[in-house]
Amino acid sequence: MFEMRGIDLYFSWFILAMLAALFWSLVNILDRFIIVGFISSIAVRVVADGFIGLIVVLVIFIFIGTENVSIGLVFISIITGVLLCVFNWMYYQSLQTSDVLLVSALLQTIPVYSIILGLIFFNEYLKPLVYLGILAIMLGSVFISIRGDGRIGKWPVKFKVDTGVKYILGANAVLVIYYALQKHILSFANNITVFFWGRVGEFIVALLIIIVSSRYRLELKVFSLNVKKIGLTLICIEILNLAGVFAITTASATGPISIITTLTAIQPVFVLIFSMIGRRYSAKGINDALSVRVTLMQQIPALIMILLGVYLVRL
Repeated sequence: MFEMRGIDLYFSWFILAMLAALFWSLVNILDRFIIVGFISSIAVRVVADGFIGLIVVLVIFIFIGTENVSIGLVFISIITGVLLCVFNWMYYQSLQTSDVLLVSALLQTIPVYSIILGLIFFNEYLKPLVYLGILAIMLGSVFISIRGDGRIGKWPVKFKVDTGVKYILGANAVLVIYYALQKHILSFANNITVFFWGRVGEFIVALLIIIVSSRYRLELKVFSLNVKKIGLTLICIEILNLAGVFAITTASATGPISIITTLTAIQPVFVLIFSMIGRRYSAKGINDALSVRVTLMQQIPALIMILLGVYLVRL
């Protein structure tokens, strides 16, 4: 179904979507264990995204180049970068105002949005078994998000429509609009061009934050005092994030949006695996090592469900 120039690209977009999930899971882990103690505002992250993205833009412009596309497509591509900033802001706002476990679980419902958009705008009619696979991945990811790494929260999580829930539901909608717009413009421009102008959009947002908001300028000044301590780590995080964005942009050029967004929802699996490895090697005694094994055993049903889902979506 998804072919270009006689080459079957199914496997390519599938792997790229998985790589995006891997990159973003590493970003989540570094955010959680390293950056959180030094960065209290999403504005710092957005500005870092914008300026590191600018470096990438300059490299692309000098060494690779972009396609000549219409002003309309350039504008829409820039809007995708702005939407990504809006999503990040709403996501972090939801974490600050609601139950972290509930926010993580609701974040995994993005495939529901994308299936609807895929059907309406891109005529993505998939096999029944593929829809079953999407459901399996989504439910397994929700379960892992709720259970976490064995340290936070227990099921059931009380559902309360507070400000944080409204933020994350809005963030999900923004992210799916981002995917849909990106999918649309990739029909007329290559992945490098779309990625290039998207980063320009993020840089524009970063500039506006610095110019318009005195409060955010103060937060950036405070952060600058710690930049020597975590500057390199922050750069690594932003590079991983951009790698994930590029991977998902390239995958969206040839793959169905509903399956691609579902595959990115398996981030909790990678986070769980990396967390288990970290806890296993940092365990100080038999009880700690046993805790790691017990936590992993508790997650086996969810892991089996996700693996089954990944198999089904490839049918």
